Amino acid sequence: MKKLSIALAALGLTVAAGLATATPALAAPAADWSCPGGYVCFYTGVNGTGARCAWDVSDSDWLRGDVRCSWASIAPTVVSAYVTTGTAGSVRLYSGVNYSTEVDCITNGRKQNYSPNRIRVLSHRLYSNGCQT
Repeated sequence: MKKLSIALAALGLTVAAGLATATPALAAPAADWSCPGGYVCFYTGVNGTGARCAWDVSDSDWLRGDVRCSWASIAPTVVSAYVTTGTAGSVRLYSGVNYSTEVDCITNGRKQNYSPNRIRVLSHRLYSNGCQT
C-alpha cells in the first residue's frame, strides 16, 4: 500500500509539472529592460518595467493572436516603453487590430519610454527595412 501511495504521489507530481510547463507566461513581470534576444518587447511601466509582452514575429491581434498580450485589453493600459533586440529592420506599431492606424515605427536595437505620452498598441508588424515610408 505504501508503494502504491508513493507511485500515485509521483504520478501526481509528474502531471502537475507537465501542466506547469505547458502554459507559457504571456505577460510576465519584467526586470528593467529584460527582453529575450531576437524579440520586440513592450512594457506597461517606464524603463522597461511592469508587465511585459514579447514577440519574435508580427502579430495582427494582440488580444486574439497566436501570442496574446493579456494586459492590452485592460483599459486604460497602454504601452509605456519598448525595446527591440530582433533582426528586423523596424517594427511598425498600430493602435488597431489587423495593422490598422499606425502610431509609431521603431528601429531595431532601440529602447524608449513613451511616458508621459503612452500609446495604445493592438498589433505590430516586423519589416526588413527601416522606418522610411
